[in-house]
Amino acid sequence: MNNKSVLVSKMMFGTFLQWTMWVVGIFLLIYIAVQIVSINVSGMMETTILDAAMQPARVFLFVTGVLSMGGFLSEFVSNGVTRRDYYLGATYTLFFLGFVMTLLAGSLYGLERLLFSLTGWDQWLSGAAVAGDETVILTLGMVFFQFVIWYLLGWFISAGFYHHWLLGFGFIAVSIVAITINDYVWGETAGTLTFFHWLLPVEQFSVGLAISTSVILIILLVTLMRKLTKNAVVEV
Repeated sequence: MNNKSVLVSKMMFGTFLQWTMWVVGIFLLIYIAVQIVSINVSGMMETTILDAAMQPARVFLFVTGVLSMGGFLSEFVSNGVTRRDYYLGATYTLFFLGFVMTLLAGSLYGLERLLFSLTGWDQWLSGAAVAGDETVILTLGMVFFQFVIWYLLGWFISAGFYHHWLLGFGFIAVSIVAITINDYVWGETAGTLTFFHWLLPVEQFSVGLAISTSVILIILLVTLMRKLTKNAVVEV
């Protein structure tokens, strides 16, 4: 890592971490309120904090990826940072942020399970909300890959619109296909297209294939982002 790319990463990560703390705080307030209402109405909790956090976290990381392009690129380049250093710094940031978000999700889930175990509140958990501890590590692995890919897709789409609005819409279509494939191999079939079930009528893929698919998508997106940022026109 050179000094400028590290500086870019520190500045971007610091900004995103502040946003993350605000988002996590708001999410916790909403989650607690919803669970209190759920217990009073139905006498049980239908979801765990890990499940409840997934969709908001993906949206947050996607938006963060979108905001990683225009303003940050212009600001850094106008202050003497090369496009290459911006790209490297932003790439470091997305992996750091993905790791921190995954760690936060896992920690909150662990604290929730510990609290319920110590207080006897497990009785309020519905069968759908109880996950076997042996699947937690695998779930967190999937969460990390999903977080990184959602951030990358936001960055990717933003870069497309930065170059030309038609390219941006094209990248949206590509991103939908990419996230659908990734969800499908990880067993998230609720959000996948019928076409994929027809093309590959497999109920469950191996963990190795799921990880390989996510890694390939990440490598492709990171490589494409290098080309997109390298040729980006910046008005200083």
